[in-house]
Amino acid sequence: YDADDKSWRKIWSEEEPGFTMTPWVMHGDGKRFYASMSEKTGPDGLYLVDPDGKRELVARDDVSDPATVIMSLDDKDVLGVVFNSTVPKIQWLLPDHPDALILKALHKSFPDQWVSFSNATDDGNLIVFTARSDRNPGEFFLFDRKAGKATYLASVRQWMDPEQMSTMKDIEFKARDGLTIHGWLTLPKGSDGKNLPLIINPHGGPHGPYDDWGFNPEVQLFASRGYAVLQPNFRGSGGFGKHFTEIGYRQWGGTMQDDVTDATQWAIEQGIADPKRICIYGASYGAYAALMGVAKEPDLYQCAIGFVGVYDLKTMFKRGDIQERDSGVDFMEEVLGTSDGDLNARSPARLAERIKVPVVLVAGAEDRRAPPVQSEVMADGLKNAGKEKLIEEFYIQKGEAHGFYRVENNEKLYSAFLSFFDRHIGRAAAESTAAR
Repeated sequence: YDADDKSWRKIWSEEEPGFTMTPWVMHGDGKRFYASMSEKTGPDGLYLVDPDGKRELVARDDVSDPATVIMSLDDKDVLGVVFNSTVPKIQWLLPDHPDALILKALHKSFPDQWVSFSNATDDGNLIVFTARSDRNPGEFFLFDRKAGKATYLASVRQWMDPEQMSTMKDIEFKARDGLTIHGWLTLPKGSDGKNLPLIINPHGGPHGPYDDWGFNPEVQLFASRGYAVLQPNFRGSGGFGKHFTEIGYRQWGGTMQDDVTDATQWAIEQGIADPKRICIYGASYGAYAALMGVAKEPDLYQCAIGFVGVYDLKTMFKRGDIQERDSGVDFMEEVLGTSDGDLNARSPARLAERIKVPVVLVAGAEDRRAPPVQSEVMADGLKNAGKEKLIEEFYIQKGEAHGFYRVENNEKLYSAFLSFFDRHIGRAAAESTAAR
């Protein structure tokens, strides 16, 4: 919109083939703006776009999309662009800006932490900033610019000791078709990283979200109990370019699942995982991948957990909040397809006869994204296949939706998870094997 002549001017349309554009923030001149734009292949870049639609590439990474921008304290200037392919890194656009110099100094003072501005006084002298990491959920400090001194204010989850937490390591491997897959490996603190019980933890979404570096309480819980945790960013994930996301379309249960399998095999080949002690667990799409994993690879995993998941693709077109919108139906048709035979062939609920290992299914009674009927259909599939004994736990939690929020319900949930892991890949499983 041109405020001078009070008219609208088209600078881009979704109908323009080859790329997408997402405006982020205005440039300090008030006329141009920064936007993330997709490329034909590879990750997105950050561009500076003028009112006539002219685009100038200002930052791009070889692996990952721009995750966010770092603004000056007065919100007028973009100081740098953050990329998350590994531990977050910055491509500076204004490296000599006074605020950028302060942020650089703070990063040096807080090694292995990610430092970011939270707020500041109008004159910019007093700055509240946070320092966080894969082991630290976050600490708040007050920096006095004139005194050059930082004072501790408060901590997130102050009862936790970051020194007792485990470190995330970025990993990459080649999928069976040669595609490079990135991910994160968390090992139990003090472990030598060899022959460990492993939890494969595919993320939800799946198209758009991705796992990145940072404090993950669930992963830390599992690592504290002696499990290695592997989080693969399989094809179809966000964060690695439009092409990487779209090659996952219509590949639920196909090459997307193969990437999860290949991640598991990579961990075995690297000597990280004990091949007889591997469980697959996920929530939402991750739950789909978990149950599809034990259906498609019945001899690879020792157990599976599906939390607030979808297990029957045809049911997605009938139940849930996505199908309530025309755009939602269009999206599902694009990413899942419409052939009944194909949808059934890629639905773990329809492949229950192939499953040979114990499973846990948990849903939220108020979940509209993955309604509990999905878990009921999965359980029914196992029962109808004569596999009811494999369902070690199945419940639908009242008052919860797509993820649990009440403390008592999370205590119940994770107590069940930990007990299940222990029986099948943990200490109890190891002791049982030794006894035999």
